[in-house]
Amino acid sequence: MRSFPLILALLLAHPLAAQEDPSLTAEELFELLDALEAQLDPPKLTAITGVASAHTAPHGVGFVGVAGTNNRERAQEDKIDGSLAFGLGLGNSEIVGAQIVVDVTSVKLNGFGDSGIVGVKLNRSFSAFGQPITAALSVDQLLPWGDSKVLNPSVTPVMTTRFEGPELLGTRWPLLFTTGYEYQAKTTYRDSNAFAGVGLGLTQNLGTSVAHNGEEWTIGAIASIPWVSGLGFGVAVSDVANDNSDRRAIVTVSYARTLFGGSR
Repeated sequence: MRSFPLILALLLAHPLAAQEDPSLTAEELFELLDALEAQLDPPKLTAITGVASAHTAPHGVGFVGVAGTNNRERAQEDKIDGSLAFGLGLGNSEIVGAQIVVDVTSVKLNGFGDSGIVGVKLNRSFSAFGQPITAALSVDQLLPWGDSKVLNPSVTPVMTTRFEGPELLGTRWPLLFTTGYEYQAKTTYRDSNAFAGVGLGLTQNLGTSVAHNGEEWTIGAIASIPWVSGLGFGVAVSDVANDNSDRRAIVTVSYARTLFGGSR
């Protein structure tokens, strides 16, 4: 979308700038228009909660996230619980990107760190039919300890892509789509499942999503905190339809920062 009337009005409001560079080419003019439009309508935040994405953290970026729920999934005892995850992004997704995550699945006061798993993801970004696509292969539930020992390793091929989305009310509403298949041996919890999710960017700092993991629906929203770089906040409701009699609310707080190298 190009908001030509408003952008041109901004250009005409500064005639001296235009006169200073009379040799501006058509290509340079369009680049200037695009840059101005990006300022007027900055990219909206898109994210998906409840299912895996093919994306990884940029090279050298470390992150930590804390999640709390009022109903631990498939709980037999204490229902209120949380988890802590921390990880690191490596490589370049245009060649091969990687991400390592350690997930401490229980952070109860009387049993902090009593269970957890490790996950590794490799991905590659490319373009097909003019559409940006990221494909990944994730191996999760490695090196389990505590309650997580009932989980066998899982392998998940997943694809994620972003669409410009419809234009309404003078702006674009970008969509993020992810789909994949989690394969794992039969466990106490669940078998292998296909999954999919769609995220909608609402503002530069707010996105919402709906997803299905093969067993239940999850709706959620994620917000970035503009005055604290790298800080994010999310809320979600899983098993929305209560298909598994396991409806629960989940609140997450995450923080990411470049530890070394930066994106390359």
